[in-house]
Amino acid sequence: MTGGKEPIAHYMSHHSPSVKEPISEADIVKIHQLKTDIFVIYVAESCVSHRTGVERLADEAIECGLRLAIATTTSLQNVEAILSGSLGGDMLSKFEVIGAEEVVKNKKPAGDIYQYVLGELRLPDSECIVFEDSTMGFASASAAVLKPS
Repeated sequence: MTGGKEPIAHYMSHHSPSVKEPISEADIVKIHQLKTDIFVIYVAESCVSHRTGVERLADEAIECGLRLAIATTTSLQNVEAILSGSLGGDMLSKFEVIGAEEVVKNKKPAGDIYQYVLGELRLPDSECIVFEDSTMGFASASAAVLKPS
């Protein structure tokens, strides 16, 4: 399941954890923000690392004249934490467009985030290559009529 708040809501509704009071949508938003805050701290303290080869791949793509973008349904705050600071160095500047959860209504596996990024890049789908790391992401790219690798 993609998204930040959706898995929390899913867990609460499907696994009936023992809680004193029902969890509201506002509570879920607070829980998600706390999770995000903790993640950002972990990244800042170098407790999270890039996957091997990601920075090299980005550099080589740029050297070949390719334009880079990110289509994710995680929060922009998480993306910025990962791509800047001690973990990412100047990685943030390598991406022309970052489409994150805040810019679309429908998250992956819907193709909305990819359509958003294509619109921002002003490129037809035939001019793009997608690298995905999940089944949901693959479905999302396919829904946007892109050819995932």
